[in-house]
Amino acid sequence: MHAYLQALLHYATFQGRTSRKGYWLFLLIHLLILLVLSFGERHFALANPEIGFGWITTLYALATLLPVLALQVRRLHDANHAGWWAWLNLLPVIGQLALLAFALLKGSADQNRYGPATL
Repeated sequence: MHAYLQALLHYATFQGRTSRKGYWLFLLIHLLILLVLSFGERHFALANPEIGFGWITTLYALATLLPVLALQVRRLHDANHAGWWAWLNLLPVIGQLALLAFALLKGSADQNRYGPATL
């Protein structure tokens, strides 16, 4: 939960680095929240049946869009890559796979051009 709260506290910070552990813990909690919201909307018939979620899930996803993007840029920085690689999000499938590969890379153990190593 600490990783999730840290990412939200630094919601628009695109400088610095985020560790692999912090990145994946945030995404795990984020995904669980999205699933719970979506399940709740379907259970109480608030969801659009065509897409499987409703306006509460949509509002949460929109509210966390910037923190997720900032976290992804900081994760790229940890692997010593420029944050501009986050533009690969716009390429379906290939871009997503490339960013997944970058997110799986081990970060620099020492300080790199984006700052000191994080926990």
